[in-house]
Amino acid sequence: MKQFATILLVLPLLFSACIKKEAKKKADKVDTNGQTYFSIRDFAKDQWKTYNGQPFGILKTVNVNGSVDTVYTNAMDMDLGYVLKVFVESDISSPEMLGKYRFSRFADASTSTINFYYEAKDKGLFTKKLHIMVDNVTMVVKSIYIETEKSTNLNTVTRKLFYQPVETISIQEYETSKVGDTKKMVVEYKFI
Repeated sequence: MKQFATILLVLPLLFSACIKKEAKKKADKVDTNGQTYFSIRDFAKDQWKTYNGQPFGILKTVNVNGSVDTVYTNAMDMDLGYVLKVFVESDISSPEMLGKYRFSRFADASTSTINFYYEAKDKGLFTKKLHIMVDNVTMVVKSIYIETEKSTNLNTVTRKLFYQPVETISIQEYETSKVGDTKKMVVEYKFI
């Protein structure tokens, strides 16, 4: 009988917790009417699935304030973690980003592409610009260009990212400091 009474006392608490949990799930969802922005994260996963294990030769060039270092490497030995981190940080595909970017689409007959362009409406957004160029027939991504900016009380870091599948990865980083010199770093991977 004590067990039955305990169950009767605990059951409403469990039921209440389930209702609160379900209500929280619904509150976390943002109604997007099926709209989304381009996902850098999903695109990176797709590129990984497509090209993982390919023996690409790569010419890596690092230029820091005019001092250049070049090395021949391969896709297996490149610093993919750094590259992915920098690109994925710029992703704008989460539902809370909807409406925060001006979107335009235009065709370019000279390059046989369709272009998708996102520009931040608010100066406080990390990703300022995203430009995706796709083949106008196959809709395969030909290139991605991204601009980001993060400011603190001490400095501003601006990045310009470019990716052309199986051709070029470019990361340009400019750091302007209120207390020191400006730093310019360009890391470029050219597929051979």
